[in-house]
Amino acid sequence: MGIFNLFKKKPMLEDTEDFEKDIFSILEFLESLSKDTKEVKELLLKVRKIRSEERSETDNKKQVKLLEQEINSWDNFLERYVILDRDVDVTSARAKKISEILREEAKKMNLSQTIQDKVNKKDEWAFNW
Repeated sequence: MGIFNLFKKKPMLEDTEDFEKDIFSILEFLESLSKDTKEVKELLLKVRKIRSEERSETDNKKQVKLLEQEINSWDNFLERYVILDRDVDVTSARAKKISEILREEAKKMNLSQTIQDKVNKKDEWAFNW
């Protein structure tokens, strides 16, 4: 360690491990999203199809069977939907956390008024959506 290292200018902002982990988790979620939403949509379409068949059926025994299929299909949809919904909630919490970190860092630094307004006043940054 040289004498000049004692006077080395330290950065005002430090990296946080959580920030990087949260970014990585959001990226993973977004990469899986199209597949997840496609599966959920297909399950819902199956319910709609069974519902249509069940409502047009005149035979009570067939209606019962179709209703059972409809309920089982709806249960499959709900299971997948709830997982997706929880993932969205967790990812939203991570996005909010990252926004808060960036807002705090913006307070520490001399940033333009446009940027200050963006992080402090925009609905997206305040999670008013």
